[in-house]
Amino acid sequence: MKKLTILALAAVTATTSFAQEDAVKQILKMKDYAQATTLLNSSMATMNAEQKAKCYNKIVDLAIEKINSEQMIIQTNEVAAQAGQPTNPFDTIGFYNALATAMDAGTACNQFDNMPNEKGKVKVKFYTANKDRLYNNRPFLINGGIYYQEKSDLKNAYKYFAKYVDTANDPLFAEFDKSKDEYLTQIAYYAAIFAYQTKDKENIGKYADIAMNDPKWSKDAMNLKLAVAQEGLKTKADSVNYVKTLEEIYAKDKANDVVFETLAMMYSQLEMNDPMNKLFDEKLTTDPNNFTVWALRGQNAMIAQDLEKAIEYYKKALTNNPDNAQVLTWLGACLLDRATQVEERAAGRTGRLAPAAEAQILPIFEEAKTNLEKAKSLDPTGAKSKWAYPLYRCYYRLYGAKDERTKAAEAEANM
Repeated sequence: MKKLTILALAAVTATTSFAQEDAVKQILKMKDYAQATTLLNSSMATMNAEQKAKCYNKIVDLAIEKINSEQMIIQTNEVAAQAGQPTNPFDTIGFYNALATAMDAGTACNQFDNMPNEKGKVKVKFYTANKDRLYNNRPFLINGGIYYQEKSDLKNAYKYFAKYVDTANDPLFAEFDKSKDEYLTQIAYYAAIFAYQTKDKENIGKYADIAMNDPKWSKDAMNLKLAVAQEGLKTKADSVNYVKTLEEIYAKDKANDVVFETLAMMYSQLEMNDPMNKLFDEKLTTDPNNFTVWALRGQNAMIAQDLEKAIEYYKKALTNNPDNAQVLTWLGACLLDRATQVEERAAGRTGRLAPAAEAQILPIFEEAKTNLEKAKSLDPTGAKSKWAYPLYRCYYRLYGAKDERTKAAEAEANM
C-alpha cells in the first residue's frame, strides 16, 4: 500500500509539472498579448515564480509589439498627411489596451523575477530590458487618461491617470529620478478627482497627498481631501473628531489657508465660539483684513441680529475680497434691514417720515441696492448668492411697486 501511495504521488507531481510546462510553452508561442494574459491568469496556480516571470515578460514583448506597430502607423500617417496622401487607420483603443497590459505585465514580471528560485537564489533576467522600454512608454498613460476623459469614460480615465501615478514608485523604475517627473503631481490630482467621481473613496487621499507635495496643486488637493472628509461626517462626534484632525494639521502649518478656512467653518457650525474667536484673533495679528475671519464674524452677527456689527464685519471682509457675491448679498440684506428698522422708528405711530429723517435713511437703502446690484452682476443666476428678493425689496422702497425696475426684480425674485 505504501509503494502504491508513493507511485500515485509521483504521478500527480508529474502531471502538475507537465501542466506547468504545457502552459508556459503555449504562452511563449502565442502571438496575441490578450490571449497570453488569459491563459497565464488561468494557469498561475500551477507555475513557479521563474515561470511566471518568463510568461509575463512574453506578454510585455507582445504588448510592446502592438504599441510599436501603432506608433509606426502614426509616424507614417504624419508623413502621408504632409505629402497629401491617404492615411491608415489607427487603433487607438488597441494602443491604450496594449499600453496598460505592458505596464501591468512588466511590473508583475519584475516582482516574480526578483523571487528566489527553487534553489533559493535570485537570478534577475528581465529587469534591464523592461525598465527602459516601459518607462519610455509610461508618459502615454497620460494620453490614455485624456483620451478617455474626452470620451466621458471616467472609469478608464481614472485607470490610466492612476496607473501613471502608481508606476512612479514601482521597483521596476527605481533607477529613474522621480523629481524630474514634471507631470506626477498634476496627474496625481487628476487621479484624486477621478477617484472621487468614480466613488473610489479609499484612494482619494493617496493621490491627493501626492499632489499636495506641489505648491501648484496643494490647495486644490487639500480642498478635495477636506471636502471628502466633510461628506463623511454623519454625527456630532464625527464632526468633533474632524475638528481635532484639522487642529492638528493647522498647528503644524499655520500658513495653510485651506485648513484655516475649513477649521473656522467647522467651529462656526458647531457653535464652538471660544476656540473660533481665539483662532480669529491669532489670525488677525498677521492678517488684519483676513476675508474668512470677517465674513464669518459678519455671518454670526447677522444671525444674532446685531446688524451694526454685521455691516461693519462684512465691509472689512470685502476689503480683501471685493467681488464676493455672497458677502455682497449679505451686506446688502443687512443694510436693507437696518434702513427699514431706522425708518420704522423714525416714522413712529404716525407712519410719516420727516424730510430730514428720510434724507439720512435713503442713502442706506441706496447703499444696500448698490451692493445687491453688484452681487447680481457677479452672480447673474443667483447660484452662489440669493440677491433677488432683497434687491426687489430695495427697488420697491426706492421706486415703488409700479416702476418697471421693481416689476422686473419681482419677477426675478419669484423665479
